[in-house]
Parts: sequence; C-alpha cells; structure tokens
Amino acid sequence: MQTFQRSTKLTWLLAWTWWFVYVPFAVLQARLVWEKTWLTWTRGAQMIGFSLAHQYPEVVLLGALGGLGTALWVLVAVVLLLSRRHTLLTVGKVQLALSVFTLAVAFLPIDDWVLRFR
Repeated sequence: MQTFQRSTKLTWLLAWTWWFVYVPFAVLQARLVWEKTWLTWTRGAQMIGFSLAHQYPEVVLLGALGGLGTALWVLVAVVLLLSRRHTLLTVGKVQLALSVFTLAVAFLPIDDWVLRFR
C-alpha cells in the first residue's frame, strides 16, 4: 500500500506507520466522542474518560501515544507535500483527511455543546 506517488523508504515507512499510530488514536477518540455526545445527552455532565482510564488504561495510553504519532505523521506528510517532491495518491489523501479530522475532533468541546441543547 502506497501513500505517496513516488515510492521511497520514507514514504513506504509513512504508509505503514499510519496504521499503527492512527488506529489506537481513532479507537480512543471514538470512545471519548461517545462519552461526550450520547452519554452526556442521556445522563448529564460526565467526567470524560474517567471510567475508560480506570477500566482500560492500556487503551488510553496507546491512544495518547497514537495521537502524538498521528500529529507527527501529519506534520511529516505536510512537509513532504509542501516540498513539492511528492504527491499524494488517493489512499494518502484519505489517510491525511482522516488524521486531520480526528485530531480536530480531539480538541472540540462537544460535551459543552451537548449540555447547552439538552
């Protein structure tokens, strides 16, 4: 699987490391978004991530490391794109879009918005 059109060792490494950093981060964010939306809507204000951190600390740890890895992946991919040496394939565009979207969702105060409309 290739991310960039021109295949080098760096682009090959980026294509495969994305799976190892994004998937744990996406799992953590999916759980946190569920707590921020549905759980907050049905049961009121929550301590987001509290039960997850106490029941499954490995998910939180891997997800946090995945978040850092995803941010670093996006930074390297954008630098490669801006250097105009590489162009993204469709798979790379999807990977970059998912990464940026998930990183953006991580910083949105969704639970505050849900509580206003409750």
